[in-house]
Amino acid sequence: PSYGMATAPFGPGACASPRAQRHCGLVGPTGQVDDSSISGMHKGTIVRGEADVPGGVLRITDCHDSVLYILTPLQAVLVSGCSDCTVVVGAAGRIVRLDRCDKVQAVRS
Repeated sequence: PSYGMATAPFGPGACASPRAQRHCGLVGPTGQVDDSSISGMHKGTIVRGEADVPGGVLRITDCHDSVLYILTPLQAVLVSGCSDCTVVVGAAGRIVRLDRCDKVQAVRS
């Protein structure tokens, strides 16, 4: 179903799960999102919350011209093969690693 302006879901958690994010248009049609990885995003924005990454490790690969907000505390984040992206990580216990990336801005708060 498509949401019109009057029936669009709003509020915290309206597009929290990966499936809901795809439905709300926050993930491009070529992007793949699951509990432990985000791959192939192109010109998209994604927000991951506490319930979205149960394993504590997230792998972000081959994303281009995108903004990714990772707001859950994680043990490790690997960003690989991305270009022209901004990755905001709320908290990382061990490591945030950038590998083979070009013009990627990583912000750890």
